[in-house]
Amino acid sequence: MRIIYFDICSLLVLSVIYISMFFRGMNSGRTNKFFMSFMATVLMCNLIGLFAFFPMLGTSEYTMKLGFIGETIYRFGKVMCTLVYIMFAVNITKTTNTFAHTFKRIMLVIPLVCLAGVLMYNAQSGTVFYIAEGGAFENGLLWFLPDAVNALYLLILFICIGNGSKNLNNVAKTAALFSYPFFILLSFTMEYSYTYLRVSMFAMTASALIISIILLRPEDLIDPAVGAKTYGAFEDDIKGYYASKYDANVVLVKIKNNRALMALLGDIAYRSTLKSIGGLIKKSDREAIRKDCELYYLNDGIFVMLFENKNPKLVESEARRIVNTFKEEFIENDVEIKINVSVCAVRLKDDFEERETFMNFCGSFEKSVPESEAVIFSKLDPATQRKFQMNIDEIIKKAITRGNFKMYYQPIYSLKERKFVCCESMIRLIDDEYGFVSPADFVPAAERSGAIVQIGDFIIRDVFRFISESKVREYGLKYADVNLSVTQFMTPGLTDKIMEYLDEYKLSTDNIVFEITETATDFINEVMINTALEIKSLGFNISLDDYGTGYSNMMRVMSMPFKTIKFDKSFADQVGDDRMRIAIRDNVQMIKDIGAEIIVEGVEDKETAAFFAGLECEYIQGFYYAKPMPEKEFEEFLRVRNEAG
Repeated sequence: MRIIYFDICSLLVLSVIYISMFFRGMNSGRTNKFFMSFMATVLMCNLIGLFAFFPMLGTSEYTMKLGFIGETIYRFGKVMCTLVYIMFAVNITKTTNTFAHTFKRIMLVIPLVCLAGVLMYNAQSGTVFYIAEGGAFENGLLWFLPDAVNALYLLILFICIGNGSKNLNNVAKTAALFSYPFFILLSFTMEYSYTYLRVSMFAMTASALIISIILLRPEDLIDPAVGAKTYGAFEDDIKGYYASKYDANVVLVKIKNNRALMALLGDIAYRSTLKSIGGLIKKSDREAIRKDCELYYLNDGIFVMLFENKNPKLVESEARRIVNTFKEEFIENDVEIKINVSVCAVRLKDDFEERETFMNFCGSFEKSVPESEAVIFSKLDPATQRKFQMNIDEIIKKAITRGNFKMYYQPIYSLKERKFVCCESMIRLIDDEYGFVSPADFVPAAERSGAIVQIGDFIIRDVFRFISESKVREYGLKYADVNLSVTQFMTPGLTDKIMEYLDEYKLSTDNIVFEITETATDFINEVMINTALEIKSLGFNISLDDYGTGYSNMMRVMSMPFKTIKFDKSFADQVGDDRMRIAIRDNVQMIKDIGAEIIVEGVEDKETAAFFAGLECEYIQGFYYAKPMPEKEFEEFLRVRNEAG
């Protein structure tokens, strides 16, 4: 007699998890729906397993046939559960492109189809199992086939999770995903050792429980007051899309009169209104849109709709629908409200090659989009773009006079000290009219006009001020990297100005490292070398930034007194290429031979960090550890991370 207590316990726990998903607001969104599909499959398989057991308590031919049918579906269902779990895993790790090709999808389901055929034939042949005298199930010649197919799917699952774990960037979440294959393999062992046990469903339920607790935390993913996913969830998902190179389309929606609504309604009614607005944004007439769209709220009246691999034309029509939806007033809490929106449709990879640039655009896109219009990013008004290019010098001047420049800081991790000991300072321009202006736009223009010297002065002074006035040194920061342009490097009186700021803010020369990009070394001349040596003689160190992007003569590069050399992001991006690994090792050895330290930029996953750590590089910089952040956030980051070790 088989023991079914584990199946009954599994049924109860699954029911509780399933019901709690609804109460926790986790029943919407593509990822949640995949997980609920997995749980529904396990639940049905569990019920059928129990159904297959109870008829065997009888002895009539009819009850035995019912039991045989139930057992057949149960053995097939266990394999089906693993296949559905694979779909959930590739979705949450943003590796759905693994099975984007039709041929791969067909190959994935072929083993399941073959198993279905064998199990149907088993009704006549008994090759997998049969009913023996006394009503017990006995194994046939191919008794192992369902578990063999399941093992094949578990292998595919291991590969999928392994390939996508870097997109999760979280050990606990990756471990939660791996709990399913671990528990299933454990259940195989137990059931083969003790044939009277049925623990497969319990193993699947245990995995579902772990995932619901660790991986699908509503407090981390969903803003319950708004009914949309949070900024943090959006940031993680976008990182996954860029890492997996998977296509996605985005519709950005900005409530232009957001602050007026907040003042008019008060906090409680305002949050209720945001929830209603989110519902209207997602309320599409198309089933495919409602099913596959993820809705996010990024604060300050910005909603985002994200679509996986949807036809851009379909997404553009949704953008227009949203605009039309808010052209009419609606009533919320007995108050007639008019919502003014700006809407922009973006093709993620086509329109923005860099994730950081896209995230910055999300925070200020309404500056480029007319009110109450749906704009396609790639078709933004050429006149607006020309106006922007023509006015770039004025934008820079205005930024200098009005303080539109802001400094951001990206922490740099020391592999030796196992904490964040330095950072790179980065300048950002947020214009009143155009929003976020990329450094790729304003830096070349500033170099042409000569405004780069004023910008450089602002950078040096503001970094000095921040290090002096904040507690970052108390929290473990040893120095900040400050980039110097070629023009600034060759400006007379640079060292005098640096020493003036040093005295004003009572800093040590050890607190600052000055950077120069490798492309700038093409302009190395006697003035630059003398300036570098003078800065070095004052006690400052000098770093070479973006190593690997230029084509400078190495003799000229090495004529500069560099303490550290920063590997450009392109090195980190190509560690998967065996030939590039050889080239990277050679470059690392050459730099170590001249006595310089190495900072690797652009590291975005654990495997890349481990590769450079294995080469004994000293520092790692990149999104794997931290993004660039404003000074207050950076200061708090250092306090928390360095104290925690």
